[in-house]
Amino acid sequence: MRQANDPAILALAKYFEKSQHRGTLPSLSLDEFEDLIAHYDGQRASEQIMEVLDCALQQYPYSVYFYLKKADFLLAQNRTEEALEVIDDAAGLSPDNFEVLILSIEALTLLGQMELAGRLLDELPSPIDAEQQADYYYAQAFWHEQRYEFERMYFFLCAALEILPSHQRSLEKMMVAVEMNKRYQEAIPLYEHILDQDPYSYQAWFNMGQALASTGAYERALEAMEYAYIIDPHFELAYRDFIDLSFELGHYQQTLRCFEELTNHFLLDAEDTQIIARCFWHLGQYSKAQESFNEAIQLDPHNDDTYYYLGECLTEQELFQPAIHYYSKAIQLDEKREEYFAARGEAFLLKGELEAAEADFIQATQIAPESGHLWVQYCSFLMQGGRAKEALSILSQQRSLEDIEMLYCRVACLFMLGKRKEAKYWLSEALSEAYEAHPLLFDLIPDLEMDADITALIANHW
Repeated sequence: MRQANDPAILALAKYFEKSQHRGTLPSLSLDEFEDLIAHYDGQRASEQIMEVLDCALQQYPYSVYFYLKKADFLLAQNRTEEALEVIDDAAGLSPDNFEVLILSIEALTLLGQMELAGRLLDELPSPIDAEQQADYYYAQAFWHEQRYEFERMYFFLCAALEILPSHQRSLEKMMVAVEMNKRYQEAIPLYEHILDQDPYSYQAWFNMGQALASTGAYERALEAMEYAYIIDPHFELAYRDFIDLSFELGHYQQTLRCFEELTNHFLLDAEDTQIIARCFWHLGQYSKAQESFNEAIQLDPHNDDTYYYLGECLTEQELFQPAIHYYSKAIQLDEKREEYFAARGEAFLLKGELEAAEADFIQATQIAPESGHLWVQYCSFLMQGGRAKEALSILSQQRSLEDIEMLYCRVACLFMLGKRKEAKYWLSEALSEAYEAHPLLFDLIPDLEMDADITALIANHW
């Protein structure tokens, strides 16, 4: 079969598309139709695949192969009843065809006719080769999946891939089986074995990436996902998962490079553009970040997250007034997000508008009273304004949900109020509970970093 980038297959596809546009039926050989199906399948062009199959069946109405291909693609699109009709047509031509029976079992299982599907499984003729044996195990796995018997599903898929490592449907379904059984660690050597047999299996690389990510081997997972989309440039899910993990790990330059690859084959939406903008923002490339944020807003003017992140970008540049404008836009779209009020409050504070800042800090704590960091933010604001006693009172009222940040904040209040002995007692408690969080104390009262008594107390807890 020709490669997807072979000039001959590209010319064949162009000829087919021109014939379709003219409304004429192209006269092609069986091999040419197969090449076209493989070409469009590689591009995930499902509409074109169906058009090719319809033309092929008009020209070769007795080809069981094309009926089976059409049924397979219909099943992949969850058009199960249509698929069953096509399978019935194929069965009329070849009632004992093994693949016809396998697809019948899959369609009946999806339609909930489990008993009939189970009988067909039991009555299947003995497989004559590795392909049929793998198909049989796959059908068993599919049937058990619908019965929520995920462990049996997993072992039947393992059996299919042991016999035929390149069995695509089993590879695709194995991701579900591994997830449902939490067998990530066990799956890794299985995928390694498959890749030893077929190093260009994009699905095996992708599955490997998923398993590695689930075991915490994030860098290896990224490498595996990258192999998947390099091997198959039309494998969108591999790009998407790579981008999600890379961004989460803070690899912003790497995330941007993946987006460049993605745009060669797929259109980006507002969410994609927002993530690109956030990468630029984290990299300190603010002009590019703002350009991308504005592009995301044009694509989706009702996405409150985008306005919020644009506000964050502007705050980072100390452009507080425009930042407040975009935080306000975000709040207009969703007034239940406490982080929007907290961020706008911080911008008001930095701009010197203290009443507006306090109103936002209070609103944030009212929306999410269980969030300790919001109480710390508000109490820090009060302390900066010489209202440490008021801050301590608020923290005392919230003792039932006190987290470590709130405890350090209470220590700071006590120091500010001159209650040094009590402050040192609670500082010892805080250091014992979470030593690594102690820099927060110096953020709240920088002068304490020069206090030898306090620094010695902290050092003794190291």
